[in-house]
Parts: sequence; C-alpha cells; structure tokens
Amino acid sequence: MPPSHQLASPAPAPTSPRLTEALNLALLADSQKSDATKKETARTVTLFIQAFGDKPVQEITGRVAGEFRDLLFSLPTSYAKGKQEMDLNAEVERAQEFDLPTLSG
Repeated sequence: MPPSHQLASPAPAPTSPRLTEALNLALLADSQKSDATKKETARTVTLFIQAFGDKPVQEITGRVAGEFRDLLFSLPTSYAKGKQEMDLNAEVERAQEFDLPTLSG
C-alpha cells in the first residue's frame, strides 16, 4: 500500500491528573481558599479515594459521582463522629445489618 493510503497512527489519549494531584494543584495551593474549605475538601477526596481509588480526573463521570453520593448517604450517622477506621463499604453494610440511622435520613 502506498504511504499516502496508510492510516496515521492514533494520537495518544490525553492523560489527566489523578484526583490527589488535582486537589493539590487546584485547591490546596490556592491561598484564596480558607483552611476550613481545604480541610473539608481534602477529607471528601480521601473518602472518594477510599471508595474508588485515586482515579484520573477524566474518569470521574456523573455516574461515579452519583455512586459516591449514594455511598455517603448510606453511611451511618455515627460515622463522622468516630475515627473512621472501617472501610466505607463495611460501614454501609454495618448500617444495613443493624438498621442504623444513615446520613440520608
């Protein structure tokens, strides 16, 4: 096949930063954000990573965000008061098993 008819090799897919990197670049380094905002956002990102791993940002779709929201709402209300030593999924199972009140109400 002559070179003019060969298909060009596809360009490599652009990579996006992982969630922890994006957190550090976009929020924690921003001197305009309050310490409270940084702390709460970092806590939420930690919970997300515990549940789904440190995903590249472009892989965090609306579906994934919805799953995370549902997971958080399924946690027992006592979760935020403790040291959160248990895995998020184990805490959800514990809430269901013992019919504990959850964050969803």
